[in-house]
Amino acid sequence: MARNQVDLVDLANYFVYFVFSFLSFEWMTWTVPVINTDLNFTLMTFAAETQEIAITFPRLALVGSLVYLLWTNDLDWSAYSAFQIFAVLALVWMIISPPFVPIMYAITQEVAIASIVAFFIQSIGYAVVMYMG
Repeated sequence: MARNQVDLVDLANYFVYFVFSFLSFEWMTWTVPVINTDLNFTLMTFAAETQEIAITFPRLALVGSLVYLLWTNDLDWSAYSAFQIFAVLALVWMIISPPFVPIMYAITQEVAIASIVAFFIQSIGYAVVMYMG
């Protein structure tokens, strides 16, 4: 795949990204029938004084979706500009720790609109990475 192009594989991966984003922000739930538990269960938690980062299955799937996007574009890291590398790293950090900073974390806990804003920022970042190659 060349730069500044989007193909059907990328669009299908973008759909997967949206589904797991909805699960990650807890706007949607899926129950695993065999073990009768929600798919958004916490695998590991890292806590600090002002923020708690929970590693969940949907967040790992979102990072996996980004890795798959980079892998299907067949571009090595030397072909990426500094901005593209920054965009990928910032997107991974926003997925793992979605409000991204403790102030945004406090807003997200109290105001539902902040999670919508975080979702749009992540989605736009994902689209930029997908389009730029």
